[in-house]
Amino acid sequence: MATDGIGNNRSPVNNFPPNKYLLSDLEIKFTRHAGMIKGATKKQIIISGNGSSIIELRGKEQPFKYSSTEVVSLINSFYKIRFFDLPTHYNTSFSVFLNNDGSVGTKALRMMDSANTTICFSLPNFEKCVTYSKDKPFELENIIQTIFAGIESEIK
Repeated sequence: MATDGIGNNRSPVNNFPPNKYLLSDLEIKFTRHAGMIKGATKKQIIISGNGSSIIELRGKEQPFKYSSTEVVSLINSFYKIRFFDLPTHYNTSFSVFLNNDGSVGTKALRMMDSANTTICFSLPNFEKCVTYSKDKPFELENIIQTIFAGIESEIK
């Protein structure tokens, strides 16, 4: 069983990355899917721990530099908002209903065609992705907006 760095046991079920890994093995991908909006395209940023990162806007890819210090700061931001504890999907709405026999049933409605954002933190033997729409979770959306705004302003 692994520990969380302060002596608390944590199991692989908790979906945390390994305690130690090479920064060069890390890839963090931010993808904004436009959904069914006519004429809208996806926007994507891939930040690589080895320093070779890419932004894709309007179907065109452009490389940019993202320093190891910036990558470590981003990882710390993920831990601060408890990214690895977040559910994998926020674009599913649940409701319950009462059946004739007195049992409670659950319905899940997934908004597959709505605009959404997916963030994936990937290592060779680990991946955690979170997909959400409509600015949830707020703390993660703030990180994403900051990343996109900073990189888009640098490449213009």
